[in-house]
Order: sequence, then C-alpha cells, then structure tokens
Amino acid sequence: MKAQKLTLFAGLVMGITATIASADCKGGYLWTPGGTTIKITAGDGIADPFTVYPRHVQSQNFAFVITDNDSNVLAYPPGNTFDLEGAGEGICRVYGVAYAGDLDMQTGVSVHSLSASECIAVSRNHITVVRKAVKTVNGGWIISDSRGRSTVHINLSDPYPIRAYTTSKAAPDSSYAYVITDYKGNVLAFPPANQFDFSGAPVGICRVYGISYTGTLDTTTGLSIYDVMSDEDNQELSKNYIRVIRSVKTVHSAPAANHK
Repeated sequence: MKAQKLTLFAGLVMGITATIASADCKGGYLWTPGGTTIKITAGDGIADPFTVYPRHVQSQNFAFVITDNDSNVLAYPPGNTFDLEGAGEGICRVYGVAYAGDLDMQTGVSVHSLSASECIAVSRNHITVVRKAVKTVNGGWIISDSRGRSTVHINLSDPYPIRAYTTSKAAPDSSYAYVITDYKGNVLAFPPANQFDFSGAPVGICRVYGISYTGTLDTTTGLSIYDVMSDEDNQELSKNYIRVIRSVKTVHSAPAANHK
C-alpha cells in the first residue's frame, strides 16, 4: 500500500513538473513589415529576401521552420532572413518554434507534431510565402490614338466623339484589355474593344491604359489601376497612357456672304 502511494505521488510530481516545463515555452507570434502574406517572383534571378520577427516568445531556444502549404516540415533555416528565389513556384509557410532541451528536427511531419525533450510551443500564426512563376506577359505596351498621339482633346458637342486606340507591341500567349480611369488612375470602366464613345461623359480628364495578362482579369471598378490583377497574378500595365481631355466647344458657322 505504501509503495502504491509513493508511486502515485511520484506520478503527480512528474505531471506537475511537465506542466511547469510546458508553461515555460510560449511560441508567440510572427510578423514582417510586409504583413503575414509575402509574394515573390521565384526563378527570375533576382534575390527576394524577407525578414521574419518573433514577438512575445518565451523559451530557452527558438527556431524557424519552413513547411509546405499543409504545414508539413520542409526545412529548419538558420537566422530570420530568408530568400526563396530558387525554390520554384508554389506556396510555403514560415513558423516559429519555441523549445527547451533538444528539438527533434524531423522533416515530412506536421510542424504541430514536433517534440522537444523539455518543452515546445509553435507560434500562434505563420507567414505565408506565395512564390510566383516568372511572368510570361510582355511589359511595355505602348498605346496611342489612331494618329499616334498620347494626349487627345475631345469636343463633347461633336455628335460622334468616338476614338480608336492601338498598341505598338503584342504579348504572345496572353490577353489584352483597355482600362479607362479618372485623372488620378482610379478605374472607371473596362471597354470591350479599342473604340470608345465618350458621348454622355461629363467635362473632365480621363486616362486610357492598356494591360497584358493571362488568366481572367479582375474588372472591379474603383480600384487603383495599379491594383488591377488577373486570377493568375500575371499582368503587365502599359508604360504609358492616353490622356483624354473632354470639353464642350460651340462651333459657330461662318456668316453667309451678303450678295447685292
């Protein structure tokens, strides 16, 4: 009976010790200056370093862990600055692990299944890294009106205020769209073709951009032209735009000749 009591007491002590040790590790959370989702273009030969900072961590040791999009461990990188330029297209995550004792640095297992000899705690959040493929669209679309001008004056009194615009370069294996914005670059419309009818438009100034893209273009209005994206996040805005100045001018006919 006495031996059973001692065994029970020893078990309780071990449980309390384990609870205290576990409480000593707090994974905290991670942040970057660019937010918790980072997008890079992988494979273009240009370095894409980013730095991850842990906050409110409590432990003897701390390690970063890179996982796939399902939180399965891929690597344990040193330091807190990462460059995934050579990793190819895909999505991965960066976690933080606070631990004491020896960390069992397994790969291929869930980050939440990792263990340490004393205590361990995974960060409350993770940083998502979206690695985009090199763009296949050609940038530098140069657009002008049918006369090669980049500034156009339109008289709204003209019964046919229609203007056509052309591009000087085409991008293979991609689609192309025109975008009309206000003078600040906020999207007003996505005309279906390269001919625009400004009748009914008020006096003012607008712009016409060109955009090359693959996939499906988000045609939401009200966005900045620089926020227009395709569902593949693969687009290139024209290097210039057409400035359209809309005004009303009354055309006076010449007086008839007075014949005597």
